Amino acid sequence: MLLLAASFGAIVVCIFAFLTFRQTHVWRDSEAFYRRAIAVAPRSVVAHHNFAGVLLTTGRDEEAAEQYRAALAIRNYPEAHVDLAGILTQQGRIDEAIFHFREAIRIDNTLLEPRLSLALLFIREGRVAEAEKEYREALKINPAFVEAHNNLGLILAGGGRFEEAVAEYRLAIKFNPSFALAYANLGDALLRQGKAPEAIVELEHALGFDPSLASAQRSLEQARAAARRSRAR
Repeated sequence: MLLLAASFGAIVVCIFAFLTFRQTHVWRDSEAFYRRAIAVAPRSVVAHHNFAGVLLTTGRDEEAAEQYRAALAIRNYPEAHVDLAGILTQQGRIDEAIFHFREAIRIDNTLLEPRLSLALLFIREGRVAEAEKEYREALKINPAFVEAHNNLGLILAGGGRFEEAVAEYRLAIKFNPSFALAYANLGDALLRQGKAPEAIVELEHALGFDPSLASAQRSLEQARAAARRSRAR
């Protein structure tokens, strides 16, 4: 994430005011720019944070993490916790990542990004109940958060709670009527409930919005076969 601040802008203006012609090449490179900015203003949160972003783009994750930690040592703010948690997740340092996602939420419990990231991390780790809790908390903040409705539906369906899953998928579609994946998941849940004709309708909707959705195509074939078997009885 890029952070901007008036105070940092003033620092940069002052720096430029003292540059000679021969120093201008320093500012052509982002890394050199931020190293110089940090040398001039070592307690600039913006400089540390944005330098971390530059380091991330070149795959230097550990150095980026150091910059986020340096920024957090100056000021405790959620964006650095979220970005640092992302690095730690990639490194497999799960407990540390969870700590930083939770810190971001503690500082600002209205943020959706850390809740979504935390839920996905919990799913990856098989901690489904904790993931469900995060999605439900996210939906208290934003009831129209379609990805949360869809992903919560997947958790519920995975636990055999198909009626609840269907309700979540329908809410996702209500807030985004062209959400192909939600139609596909709804159709799959209906099929697993033995409601093949209803499933066919939803799966056809899914493919109407996204013809390349292979999971919907497979489920549609299964639903049509189930409908044929039912009619043949």
